[in-house]
Amino acid sequence: MYADDVVLFLTPHQQDLLLSKLILGIFTGASGLKTNPDKCLISPIQCDLEATVTLLQYFHGRVDPFPITYLGIPLGLKRLNKTVLQLLVDKVANRLPSWKAGLLNRAGRTVLIKSTLSAIPTHTALAVSLSPWAIKCIDSIRRGFLWTGARSAKGGHCLLAWPRVCRPPELGGLGFVDLQRFGDALRMGWLWLKRTEESRPWQLLPDDRDPVVEALFHVSTFMELGDGRKALFWEDRWLQGKGLAEIAPCLYAAVSPRDRKQKTVSSALCGDSWISDISGALTVQVILEYLLVWDMTRDIQLTQGVEDCFCWRWTADKMFSTASAYRSFFIGQHPVDGAGLLRKTRAPAKCKFFIWLVIHDRCWTAARRKKHGLQDDDACVLCAQAPETIDHLLVECSFSKDLWFNFFHRVGWGTLSPNVNDSEIIGWWKAVRKRLQKADTTTATPITTGSKSASPTVLGTVGFKSMVIAGPSRPVPEPAVMEGFHHRRFINWR
Repeated sequence: MYADDVVLFLTPHQQDLLLSKLILGIFTGASGLKTNPDKCLISPIQCDLEATVTLLQYFHGRVDPFPITYLGIPLGLKRLNKTVLQLLVDKVANRLPSWKAGLLNRAGRTVLIKSTLSAIPTHTALAVSLSPWAIKCIDSIRRGFLWTGARSAKGGHCLLAWPRVCRPPELGGLGFVDLQRFGDALRMGWLWLKRTEESRPWQLLPDDRDPVVEALFHVSTFMELGDGRKALFWEDRWLQGKGLAEIAPCLYAAVSPRDRKQKTVSSALCGDSWISDISGALTVQVILEYLLVWDMTRDIQLTQGVEDCFCWRWTADKMFSTASAYRSFFIGQHPVDGAGLLRKTRAPAKCKFFIWLVIHDRCWTAARRKKHGLQDDDACVLCAQAPETIDHLLVECSFSKDLWFNFFHRVGWGTLSPNVNDSEIIGWWKAVRKRLQKADTTTATPITTGSKSASPTVLGTVGFKSMVIAGPSRPVPEPAVMEGFHHRRFINWR
C-alpha cells in the first residue's frame, strides 16, 4: 500500500490490520493529512484469496500484483523479465533522439552520454541487478549515439571496442559507466550497511545473493580488532589482514556453515572454543593448518571497551564509497600510454577526442586503410617517403616537422620541435613536457592558429599546462606558420 510514496509491509492478520488502520487514523488527526484510497495500491505477496479479501475489508485500494513500479524502479518477486526491463530501455532511447546527434560532434555526444544515458539506468541498478539483455540493449543505444548518432551502430562504424571505451580515462577509455560493474559497486553499499549499521530495519529481510558482488566485497574489506564481539572468527579478514578461508582453506571447509556465521573472535578465543567447531575429516592437511592457526592466534590481544572496526580497503579513511568500489574492478589493467597525460590536459573537447583516437591508433590513415583492404598504396601523400601512419603524419613527416618548427619558433620555443629521433607523437609529447621549464608551462599565454572562422585545431592538444589553442578571439599568425597544414587530410581530421 502506498501513501505519499510510503510502503507499509503488513501481515494479513485481523489484529495487525486493525492496529495499522488505527495508527493511520491517529496520524490523520494529528497532521490533518488523509490517505486517499483511490491512489493506494495493494500488492499481495504469497497471499491466498481469503487473505486478500481480509486485507481489502480494512484498506480500500486497488490490487496491483507484482511486478510493480515504485519510484521508477521495477520490482518483482522473481527475476524481472524482458517485458518489464523494456520500459527502462525505451526510457533511455527516448532521451537521445537522433536529431540531437546532428547538432553535436563526437566530443559533445560523449558529454551527453555521460550525463543522460549513463545516469538513467543507475537509479534502477541501485536496487535491481540488470539482466545481460538489458545491459546489452542500453550499451547498443549508447554505442550507436556515440559513433553514428543513430539508435545503433554496426561494427565497422565503431572505432574502438566498447569495453575499452568504458574504461576510466586514465586507462585509455572515455569514462563511460560500465553498467554491469557499476551496478555491482552500487549493490556493495547494501552489504556495507548490513555490516556497519545493524539497526537498519531491513537487516533480517531475505535478499538475493550475488556471488560476484559478495566475493569482491569480501576481499575489499578487513576487520581491525577491538573487543572481538563483532568480528566473525571464520568469515572476516581479521588475522593479519586475511581470513581463515585464505590462510587455512581445508580447515575452513571442515567447519559447518552455521558455525562460520555465528562464531565471533571474542567467543572463539575464549578457551580456544574454535577448536570445537571442527567437525570434518581430520586429514593431514587439516591438522597442519590447525597447527598454523593455533600459532597465529597465540599473540592476539583483545581490547575491552573498544568496538571492532569494519574497514574498506580502497579508501584512505577506510569508509566505503561507490566510486572506490567501481575503480577496484579495474585494478590490474594496464594503462594506455599517454591516456593519463591527455586526461590532465586543458584543451577543447574536440581536440582531446582526436588525440584520444590517435593514442589508440584509430585514425583512418592510408596505412590503416590498406590494412583493412580498402586501398593498395599506403605511402604518405605529403612526402611519399614512408607509410602514412598517424605518428608519421603528426611527427615524422617532413611537412609536419616544418609546421611544428615554424609554430614553436614563433613563440620562442624552437628547440621543442620534433627532431629525427622522434618517431611517436606520445613519446615526443612526453619529452617536450619534461624539457619545458615549469615557469614556461605555468605562465604561457594562449596562442591562436587558423583563420578567423576556423575552429580550434589539433595543435591545441599538445597539452602544455596553460597553453590553449584558441579560436578567432586572438590575432592570426603569419601564413607561413600554417603553411602545409591546410592539406585536405588535415582539414578532414580536424
